[in-house]
Amino acid sequence: HTNVAANEILSRTGNTFSVSTIHAFLNSLIKDYTPIERIVERNFALILLECKTIAFDQYNGEKSRIFTKIESSNDSSWAVLSSWAWGCSKVMDYIETDDTFDASRVAVIGHSRGGKTALLASAMDQRFYLTISNDSGNSGAALSRGNIGETIKDIVERFPYWFCKKYQQFADNLFFLLFFLLILNI
Repeated sequence: HTNVAANEILSRTGNTFSVSTIHAFLNSLIKDYTPIERIVERNFALILLECKTIAFDQYNGEKSRIFTKIESSNDSSWAVLSSWAWGCSKVMDYIETDDTFDASRVAVIGHSRGGKTALLASAMDQRFYLTISNDSGNSGAALSRGNIGETIKDIVERFPYWFCKKYQQFADNLFFLLFFLLILNI
């Protein structure tokens, strides 16, 4: 999929551009609103990771793709978002082998569930220089307490495959989760 993204960048900007670094995490390969020209004009590279190549974003997604190769049988096992974060780290592994990139200045970027994934990727992998999490909501950068907006209960009921099963215990018991979320957001 990286080759498809590179071909798309070339078709929009031509062959004359230099590359510094940026790693972007998006849920689809190329979207019309991705400002590829502006990114490349500023000497950034854009690497797009298509999530569904790692795990599907659907019920039983935690049993698809990569999960057919690893054991994920207990309540603390990986789920879809953690597999996507692992995918970001695998992209970073490649970036470190390619002299085209400055591996010391790589950002991981995501929106909504991709924002949650970007936060998790950078929490699990200290090689990411910058994390940009746009509108990651509850269980992302937003506080998971109070009565405004989406709640953990909403998330685990609508998207039980995003997080490990053990996370569901916090749906009605936020007290034990608050310290962890504070530390993660610092």
